[in-house]
Amino acid sequence: MNMAESVQINRPPEDVFAYVSDVTNDANWQQSVVEARMTSDGPIGVGSTGVHRVKFMGMSDDYGWELSEFDAPNRATWKFVSGPMTGESGYVLATSGEGTSFTWRGDVQPQGARRILAPIMGPLFRKQVRKELKVLKGILEARA
Repeated sequence: MNMAESVQINRPPEDVFAYVSDVTNDANWQQSVVEARMTSDGPIGVGSTGVHRVKFMGMSDDYGWELSEFDAPNRATWKFVSGPMTGESGYVLATSGEGTSFTWRGDVQPQGARRILAPIMGPLFRKQVRKELKVLKGILEARA
């Protein structure tokens, strides 16, 4: 499942990046995230690791990830290192007018028996991401 969704946020890229790169905020704007935490010490950057507990389509799973790219305030990419999906996901931010164009992108593949659910999961996941980006926009613009 390869997809990308974008939203315009009326906040500077530095503010948006600071918020989304703090994994403790993820459960506030990502409907499927039950819990998110770092598993590595030190400041966040390439090589940092973490885990998200996610509930989607009635299934609850832990997804381990490792940051493979971290270029504040422009982009972050992580690869999944454990859990029922393989692939990578990330954010791309760009100055747009007086705000930020924020794009979430992902290229993930369900593993095991979940592969048969991919045709159903893709459209549902895209719809969920669109909702989550609206929530993110609302949270960040309310801070202005």
